[in-house]
Parts: sequence; structure tokens; C-alpha cells
Amino acid sequence: TFINQPALLVNQITLPPYSQTLVDITCRIYNDKDLIFEPQLNHLSNCILIPHTLLNIRNHEAKVLMINANDRPQTLSKNTRIGTLSRHSTYSIYTTIQHSMTTNTQQRLNQVHNKNNNRIISNKKDDLIQPNRKNICDRCNEYFLSGNDLQKHLRTECYSDQIRKHIVESTKHIDNEKHRLAVQDILWRNKILFDPTPSIINIPPQTAIKTGDHPPIYSKQYSSSYEDQEIKVQKTQKLLERGQIEESTSPWSSPIVLVKKKNKTMRFCIDYRRLNAITIKNAFPLPRIEEIFDQLSDAVYYTKFDFKSGYFQVPLSKEDRAKTAFSTRDNHYQFTVLPQGITNGPATFQRLINHILGPAGWKYALAYIDDVIIYSKTF
Repeated sequence: TFINQPALLVNQITLPPYSQTLVDITCRIYNDKDLIFEPQLNHLSNCILIPHTLLNIRNHEAKVLMINANDRPQTLSKNTRIGTLSRHSTYSIYTTIQHSMTTNTQQRLNQVHNKNNNRIISNKKDDLIQPNRKNICDRCNEYFLSGNDLQKHLRTECYSDQIRKHIVESTKHIDNEKHRLAVQDILWRNKILFDPTPSIINIPPQTAIKTGDHPPIYSKQYSSSYEDQEIKVQKTQKLLERGQIEESTSPWSSPIVLVKKKNKTMRFCIDYRRLNAITIKNAFPLPRIEEIFDQLSDAVYYTKFDFKSGYFQVPLSKEDRAKTAFSTRDNHYQFTVLPQGITNGPATFQRLINHILGPAGWKYALAYIDDVIIYSKTF
């Protein structure tokens, strides 16, 4: 059954600066469960962030998390529309709060760019690697007298067409030829930037799901069609082959949700709402958006990076793995890496990134979870 109903605020609310608040919403639906809540995007212009989520409606009401990322209080009137409730045969959630934050961040960066009339150098790649200044091909170990000779060799002989395309696309917006060649030189030397192979970084396993002495939570799987069951099996098999999940005998279990992306493919997600409700929250701070923009405002050049499947690169502690368990029609599994959807995921990842950036942080590099930006006044 198709549902498309507005979600309105029950009361007038005031959101304190830099805070998150659970607010009451109302709708025409009396009782229902697992409805898709999609936020109104117009609130992003005021730095009010509202995550997509699944909601259970009781007596026309439910609760939704709202985040005020601004440095001043914000008031919303009673009956303000904050989103839409719907249900489809397959879940169709097109974005997440992280994507909304990234979009908003990009808009603010564009404002900085327009104000200073400067060019943004934007590269979205897997990882940061310090460049090797020697004119040696790291693939065939051949030595060249100049960087230009090495670049020509890499472009024509030692790199795949896919990598060549990545490098050309990532640098074609740089009008200054000298600058463009300098950036390409770094990229040619570091092909690992474009490595599509899933990997788990070599760090101690992280603890992210502390639940005290609470007994295990078991949630039944959501009913789904034969086609969706097949997709779940295929997605699970890929995760198993990559070492990102393992077979489990855990008493914990959370249901699988398939999310349709913009390109019509399915995203494999786990509904960890009940697990999150009993998890002790990690107090590690996320950067304030306003402070990030203040730090970037005087820069001229910007280079943007994004981690490929960032959470899945982080190993998870053995005591936490059992709590991430989920089932398909044929088997029971648990994650070996940090899964998406757990409440302490952002704080855990932010702590790691801050450690990786080290003294570079707030000097010429910043990170908001898995989005990293390098900035400078000169090339």
C-alpha cells in the first residue's frame, strides 16, 4: 500500500545551538510501523539536519531526531512540516544525514570560493599517500631522468585505462597547466589512491557498542519478496568473500533493510534501532561546522578526499561483533568491521581520522567523519 503523508511538529520547538533533540511529530496515520521518514530539504539552509529513518507511529505520533549545527538557537512553529512518511514495496531512501551534511558543506565551500574568486581543486579518492619524489616507476622500477618522462611512461605503459581516466577526470578542471601537471605527477606516482580492492586497515580492533549488562536483543526479520531475498543472499556473499562479515552463533539479531539508491541498485543495510537504544553513547566530539568554515575561509586551494567504504576499513572488536548479528533466510552472520547504522559509528571513525591527521589537523587538513579536505593559501 502506498502512503505519502506529511509529518508535522506537535508543538513549537527551540533547538539550542550545536545540539541534537528528539522532537514529537504528528501525522494522519493512526498506527503503523516501519514507515520511511524523509526530511524536508529546505531545513538544510538553516543548518538543521534531520536524518532519514524508519518510524513506528502510535496514536498519530512518533519521535524524530533534529540536529542544529548552527551557532544560534532556532525556533520552529507548531505544525511546521519537517518531512514525509511513506511506504513502498521496496524501501527508497535516497540519502543519509552524512550525505546531507556533505551537500551542505559543499554549498558553504562554494560560498567561500565565490567570495575569494578562487578555484577549488577537488579530488575524491580512497586515501592520502605522501608522494615519492624519486623518478622511479613504482610498478616496474624503471628510472627516469625527469618527472615529465616518468609521467609519460605511466600514462602510456604502467597504468590501466581506468586509472588514466580517473586522473584525467580529477584534474581537468585545473586551468593552470603547471599546476595541473604537478597534481597529476602526485597521482601518477601513487596508484594506490585508486585501488578498488576492499581492505581492512592494520590497527587494533575498535570497541564501539557498549551495552552494559543488557540481555541480547533479538528482532525478527522483515518479510520480503523472493527477489529481495536473492539480493540479500548476493550482498551477504560479497561481504563474506571480503572478510567484512563472518558466520555467527550470536543470540543477538537485527533485521536487514534493502534501500534503493538513485541509480536503482540496492544498498544492504541493517536496522540497528533497538541496539542503538541500549548502547552507551560515545562522547567523542564531532567538529563544529561553523568552526570548519571559519578555518577554511582564508584558503585559496582546496583538495577533497573521501574514504572508499570508510567504516568497512575499521576492524571491530570480538566482543562487539556478536551484537551486530543479522540473518538471511539460510544463515546467521556478524560483522568483523565497523557496520553502518550503529549510533557510535561516527564518533569512532572521527577519533581514528583525527589520529591519522595528527598535527596536520586544523593546520592544513580537516575531516568531518570520512570527508577530508586539505586547504592552503598557496599552491
